[in-house]
Amino acid sequence: MFKEILDSHKNGILVLNEEFEVCYVNKVLENLFSNYANKRCGEFLNCFNPKDEGKRCLETSKCKVCNLRKNIAKVIKGELPYLSIENIDYEAMVGKERKRVVLSLDIRRVEVEKKPFIVVEFYKIKTQDEIIVFNKRLLDDVLDILDESVFYKDENLRYIYANKYYCDFVNIKKVDLLGRKDSEIFTREETITWEMTDKIALELGKYSEDVVENGKVYRIKKEKIETENGTVVACLIKDITYEKKEMEKAYKDDLTEINNRRAFDRKIEEIFVERNNIYTLILVDMDYLRDINNNYGHSVGDEYLKATAYILKDRFGYENVYRLGGDEFAVIYKSNGRCYEKCNEILQEASNIKIKDIKFSLSVGMGRIDFMETPLENFNRVDKALYESKAKGKGRVTKVERC
Repeated sequence: MFKEILDSHKNGILVLNEEFEVCYVNKVLENLFSNYANKRCGEFLNCFNPKDEGKRCLETSKCKVCNLRKNIAKVIKGELPYLSIENIDYEAMVGKERKRVVLSLDIRRVEVEKKPFIVVEFYKIKTQDEIIVFNKRLLDDVLDILDESVFYKDENLRYIYANKYYCDFVNIKKVDLLGRKDSEIFTREETITWEMTDKIALELGKYSEDVVENGKVYRIKKEKIETENGTVVACLIKDITYEKKEMEKAYKDDLTEINNRRAFDRKIEEIFVERNNIYTLILVDMDYLRDINNNYGHSVGDEYLKATAYILKDRFGYENVYRLGGDEFAVIYKSNGRCYEKCNEILQEASNIKIKDIKFSLSVGMGRIDFMETPLENFNRVDKALYESKAKGKGRVTKVERC
């Protein structure tokens, strides 16, 4: 069905994969250029650079400075969401003659089954002798098959385009949406939020946020774009619920279900960028875990690891607790004068835990984070305090400075 739609399109439609290989062309281009099987973009367009150097497209010396290649690469990598290019000229074989060809085109990235593709719409193709294609229009047909909301508004915030997914999402027909403002469609509260973010995009050039609605997470991106018909606010709304859940998994320890080392490193980086709060770094090590594992099995050791995680997040809050690996845990805590007391409380709580009547204790080192030192220097300083707790008999807290 989609092939029939694109084949009837008045403009030329070319679809490329990540390797710049041609995956599809519609009838307009198929009738103009040669067979596209196993060809890259430049080879399909009969560019003379590969022919002159006897190399494949992307591999010639001129390919390195080719603006079309550079711009397609930017779009397919996501550096540019959309691009319109006027009057690209190159030499090609047209019919049986070598001619100068001028192209004007739109480049857009789409994803199909999580794989990126580039859709190139040629709305002008001409030689010195004739105009072959001249029919500027948006990629409505392609945008309508996306599982993402796309729309444009003019400077007065009236809809000038919306794809099918967005119209279905807001439950309004496209014919009833275009030319109207949000205030004519949505509630007052929704309109205030929507128009505020539109105005931010117009003023600053772009706007982005993640919002939660009905248990799903949506990423909203808005951008100010100057077109031949004036300024527009372009918006893309993408359901990133699955992406967010997968990202959360990447920062969570599977066994204890608290934050992992990757999350710890990210948090340290954040606070060293901000440098606007007082933090205490607490390092916690389980005593006797090796003996527990050797004498009673790793399943029992795992229960103690989970118990340690529970104690720490109960006292310091889930968002502040991290498992660094093995029997090592960390806490990054905004200091409030009670860190030392809290650490002694977790030692007492740990001593009350009995699994198979096994002795259990924790050793702790703590110190205030000094932004005059590097993150590694801070870590090593507190780790030294932890080692001192171990050396002095375990089951105790050592602080390197007042907290």
